Amino acid sequence: MVNGEYPLGETASAHGEFWSKAAKDWAELQEQTGLPLHSAVLDAARVRRGSSVLDAGCGSGTAALLASLRGATVVAVDAAAELVSLAKERVPNATVAQADLQSLPLEDERFDAIVCTNSLFYAADPLTATQELARVMRAGGRMAIATWGPPERCEYAQVLHAVGRLMPPPPAGVTPGGPFAYSAPGALEALIENAGLKLVERGETACPFVYPTESISLEAHLSSGVVQRAVEHSGLSAVTTALQAVDSQYRQPHGSVRYENTFIWVVATR
Repeated sequence: MVNGEYPLGETASAHGEFWSKAAKDWAELQEQTGLPLHSAVLDAARVRRGSSVLDAGCGSGTAALLASLRGATVVAVDAAAELVSLAKERVPNATVAQADLQSLPLEDERFDAIVCTNSLFYAADPLTATQELARVMRAGGRMAIATWGPPERCEYAQVLHAVGRLMPPPPAGVTPGGPFAYSAPGALEALIENAGLKLVERGETACPFVYPTESISLEAHLSSGVVQRAVEHSGLSAVTTALQAVDSQYRQPHGSVRYENTFIWVVATR
């Protein structure tokens, strides 16, 4: 594998297009809100100096950068071309490529550690994607998969629900997934088991999303591929109005906006 682009399936291609629309804003305003979660997932995967690490669904490269700073050798993939470009700039010593989680351009048993944070539920078939990640993990390696906790423990769910009402319906025959597809108790564990992996650890991490002003909060929300899809379907004005209404509920006395969230993660081995 080299830095570059590899064939994407239809679902990955569509997600990649939307997540590329405001990639710079995502990198500067939104991705950094996940720093506590990225650190926890890297710890769970035991990423350290000398580790060979795959960041699966790397976004603009925050986790890849943190892994690199720990002394790991990093490969990172994402479906969004613009996010991949930013990750290459942010982590120049990593190998970064646009690729589909369900068809990784990587050899078998390559990595000591795999981290997959808030990306697996975007795959057309998360089970196939998990099996593909398992294929490239060495025996004895650790795969850490993180996702949103239950909606009632994630205040940011209100943003996602507001946007969800402005999204187009899923194509016929497609079961809706979304960020909370694996939030129910046991859902991530069942995915791991069905992929033929062994669960060795589970945990949760508090990760508040904090924005210094309401205007920055709005820009951050608008940077995600999910929100960009709603904008295309319902228009910027309708989406902006919905987002501002939610932000007003979480405005702090000094003017910042804060959402308390809990994320869950599991660690699996082959």
